[in-house]
Amino acid sequence: MRLILLLLLFLPSIGFSKVYDCFPFYNELELLQIRLDELDPVVDYFVLVESIETQRGHPKELCFEQNKELFARYLPKIIHVVVEETHPEFTLWERENYQRNCIMKGLENCAPNDFVLISDVDEIPRAPLIPFAEKKMNGSEFFAIGFEMTMYRFQLNRINPQDARWAGTVGTTYRNLLKKKPQFFRDRRSKYWAFKNAGWHFTWMGGRERIRQKMRSVVEGKDNTDHLTDEVVDQLIDRIPVVPLDARFPSYVLEHADELIQLGFISAE
Repeated sequence: MRLILLLLLFLPSIGFSKVYDCFPFYNELELLQIRLDELDPVVDYFVLVESIETQRGHPKELCFEQNKELFARYLPKIIHVVVEETHPEFTLWERENYQRNCIMKGLENCAPNDFVLISDVDEIPRAPLIPFAEKKMNGSEFFAIGFEMTMYRFQLNRINPQDARWAGTVGTTYRNLLKKKPQFFRDRRSKYWAFKNAGWHFTWMGGRERIRQKMRSVVEGKDNTDHLTDEVVDQLIDRIPVVPLDARFPSYVLEHADELIQLGFISAE
């Protein structure tokens, strides 16, 4: 009995002391709000990486820095990493990878067993799964754990018709990140064991001009977006089927549906 009591006293100390949610950021203020609201109860720190240039090497403003008062409630938890170095010698993919690996600058105070989530800002894992992911990683053979998400395109309630499944967030320990960089886990995220129905990938959101902005900024995009006229963008959006708002969505989306409809983030069809 004494041994059992000692084990019970000792077991709580085994595991992860902190949870870090890490992601690059461009200008996705609305998605950032949804992410922070969803994950705040289960995350100790958010590592937000913002660069002075896009993935395609064009100068950009620091959108979060200019709007951080909108997130005053969360600022004590946000570690804001500003990437001021530019590397004109990089290829597009080298620059994208470099910016993601700058996540490590926000993890300098991590302990080896801290649990670290690596995502894009528009890949939002379901909060209730985070503690289960920690437990699976703790003392197991897992090197990392994935989160398979549902992909929504152009508006929050339009589901991608071809294949709605998306390998999004990946979680691992800081100890493992010291061996391999964040991009290593990003590149292999579809190979790890993954929770199913584990979150939302809200991609290409924000309407016509934001879609064109993203196309000009992301590594797989194009510098010239003249072909993306309003008519063409509207046709692309209309091809994606609308689904009703229900319990499958983050609580913030349901609670702020009217506001998000006004902003064009939800289809009212």
